[in-house]
Amino acid sequence: MFKIKSSIAILFVLLLFVSCSKNDAAEIAQSDTSLTTLSAINAIPGSKGLDLYVDDIRLNKSTENFDFGAFMNYRSVYPGQRALHLVQPGATVNNAYATKSLNFAETKYHTVFITGTNSSEILLAVDEIKTPDAGKISIRFVNLSPDAPELNFQYGENTVSDFSNLKYQAVSSFVELTSGMTSCRINSRSTNFKELAFDYNFADRGVYTVFVKGLLNTSDNSKALSYSVVKY
Repeated sequence: MFKIKSSIAILFVLLLFVSCSKNDAAEIAQSDTSLTTLSAINAIPGSKGLDLYVDDIRLNKSTENFDFGAFMNYRSVYPGQRALHLVQPGATVNNAYATKSLNFAETKYHTVFITGTNSSEILLAVDEIKTPDAGKISIRFVNLSPDAPELNFQYGENTVSDFSNLKYQAVSSFVELTSGMTSCRINSRSTNFKELAFDYNFADRGVYTVFVKGLLNTSDNSKALSYSVVKY
């Protein structure tokens, strides 16, 4: 069970009223049902124009493109056993590209990671978030590349065991580290993987996910392996 300090609790309350898709906000706000929250990451290589539904409610707004690499921040959803649908342009939930039944706990934070190549694979994580201390961030690492080897994420000079040798679809726990401009590296013991190195300014008390997406072995640049950093 995760701990939520006051600022996170306030954010949760705000999400109940303002984070749903415009056409569905009134329906959810008028419900007596306790709500929960869901964020999503699309890591299906090369995918474009997808919509994300829980039951028959679309989560991404009409102005939001849920393309390859997209991150949708927390939205309010109904708890319990629900059908998550990934819908292609012009289609409906009745002929969705992918559907999976997921159980959302009340008043929790969740993230779905959507990946795969020939067929989509949907992972659900319950986000154990707490507000970091001053001068710190909370960060996790996720390997969403279908053909990548086990990966390591190094944050500055810190070698974090939770970020080491992550297989495909592995989601680390959140770890508290120092905020600010930091040199990061994503590498592997495999000689087939070329290290990804970058500098990033991590905001004080921010909550982040770093993930690797795309294909290691492809000539299609729209599907190529890369990293992303998202802030909640």
